[in-house]
Amino acid sequence: MKIRVDLDLCIGAGTCTVVAPKTFELDDELKVIPTKPKGNDEDTIIEAAKVFPSLHHNS
Repeated sequence: MKIRVDLDLCIGAGTCTVVAPKTFELDDELKVIPTKPKGNDEDTIIEAAKVFPSLHHNS
Protein backbone atom coordinates (compact mmCIF):
# COMPACT_ATOMS: atom_id res chain seq x y z
CA MET A 1 0.00 0.00 0.00
CA LYS A 2 1.24 3.47 -0.88
CA ILE A 3 0.25 6.32 1.44
CA ARG A 4 0.23 9.90 0.22
CA VAL A 5 -0.64 12.88 2.42
CA ASP A 6 -1.75 16.26 1.10
CA LEU A 7 -0.24 18.54 3.74
CA ASP A 8 -2.19 21.53 2.40
CA LEU A 9 -5.39 19.80 3.55
CA CYS A 10 -4.05 18.54 6.88
CA ILE A 11 -5.58 20.54 9.74
CA GLY A 12 -3.70 18.74 12.52
CA ALA A 13 -6.77 17.21 14.14
CA GLY A 14 -4.86 14.00 14.79
CA THR A 15 -7.79 11.71 13.98
CA CYS A 16 -5.59 9.53 11.79
CA THR A 17 -3.12 9.08 14.66
CA VAL A 18 -5.95 7.83 16.88
CA VAL A 19 -7.28 5.38 14.28
CA ALA A 20 -3.87 4.14 13.07
CA PRO A 21 -1.29 5.11 15.72
CA LYS A 22 1.36 2.68 14.51
CA THR A 23 1.27 4.28 11.04
CA PHE A 24 0.80 8.02 11.60
CA GLU A 25 2.25 10.72 13.85
CA LEU A 26 1.91 14.49 13.98
CA ASP A 27 5.04 16.61 13.53
CA ASP A 28 5.90 19.82 15.41
CA GLU A 29 3.66 21.80 13.06
CA LEU A 30 0.74 19.40 13.65
CA LYS A 31 0.99 17.93 10.16
CA VAL A 32 0.57 14.20 9.73
CA ILE A 33 3.59 12.04 8.93
CA PRO A 34 3.18 8.44 7.76
CA THR A 35 5.96 6.88 9.84
CA LYS A 36 5.40 3.17 9.18
CA PRO A 37 3.25 2.33 6.14
CA LYS A 38 2.87 -1.24 7.45
CA GLY A 39 2.50 -0.27 11.11
CA ASN A 40 -1.22 -0.99 11.15
CA ASP A 41 -3.14 -3.44 8.99
CA GLU A 42 -4.45 -2.20 5.65
CA ASP A 43 -8.09 -2.02 6.78
CA THR A 44 -7.14 0.23 9.70
CA ILE A 45 -5.11 2.54 7.46
CA ILE A 46 -8.02 2.79 5.02
CA GLU A 47 -10.33 3.63 7.93
CA ALA A 48 -7.93 6.44 8.90
CA ALA A 49 -8.14 7.73 5.32
CA LYS A 50 -11.93 7.70 5.47
CA VAL A 51 -12.08 9.77 8.66
CA PHE A 52 -9.41 12.24 7.56
CA PRO A 53 -9.74 13.64 4.03
CA SER A 54 -6.08 14.63 3.53
CA LEU A 55 -5.03 10.97 3.41
CA HIS A 56 -5.17 9.16 0.08
CA HIS A 57 -4.56 5.47 -0.39
CA ASN A 58 -3.64 3.38 -3.39
CA SER A 59 -3.68 -0.37 -3.03
